Amino acid sequence: MEKVSIEDLQPGDLIYIAWSDAWEANRIPLKDREYDAIWHEWGVFIFIRGRRKKHLVMAYNKKPGDITQWDFTAIPIDLILEIRRIQPRFLQTILPGLIERLLSKANSTVPKRLGKSQKAVLRWSVDSLFEMDS
Repeated sequence: MEKVSIEDLQPGDLIYIAWSDAWEANRIPLKDREYDAIWHEWGVFIFIRGRRKKHLVMAYNKKPGDITQWDFTAIPIDLILEIRRIQPRFLQTILPGLIERLLSKANSTVPKRLGKSQKAVLRWSVDSLFEMDS
């Protein structure tokens, strides 16, 4: 596992990220270290996106035993403390051709407003990407 910069990442890399986030409490902390809320995440790097603030977008698999269901998270890059690449081209190794399809779908036009019949897509599946291409 190597420490890398954001510029070193390629879509499909399996990564670990340590990042700082906001917090709330019912008392004011007295020590500086108590102000640090550090999150530890791992997943597959997808891309950097954002208009006002750039975000690192990664996919992660939450459903045990099913590598076809993935969720996404977007972390503001100015909150990232450390990035480590666990395995380069991880997604290309376990699901060949998927990252290319995912990136082409992510770069397509997305409606600015969702109508009543449309729902926000928070999760994608491998099967749905192949169905959309047919």
